[in-house]
Amino acid sequence: NQALVDSSFREALREAANRSFEKLFASIPGAERIRLELIDNHYHNPGIHIHEFAKKGEFDLILMGAQGHSMIKSMLFGSVTEAIVDKNEDQLVLILR
Repeated sequence: NQALVDSSFREALREAANRSFEKLFASIPGAERIRLELIDNHYHNPGIHIHEFAKKGEFDLILMGAQGHSMIKSMLFGSVTEAIVDKNEDQLVLILR
């Protein structure tokens, strides 16, 4: 059953991500104040999904990375970070490059 495979795969990814973040946070002083939430993307559009999730939550800051795609790639594929910066009016957005 494809739904069962998708569900099992998604759960394995979630567990691996949790372990990785726990390991990372263990090495950061003050990390106990960081709230990590792994969520499923129901919109299939990361920019819209992050924006909607941030609007519903009580977040002080959205932290995002940027890869620095070329102008042509950004025009063709868009940028999740740009979408968040453009849409977000209520939270601070910090971009790390």
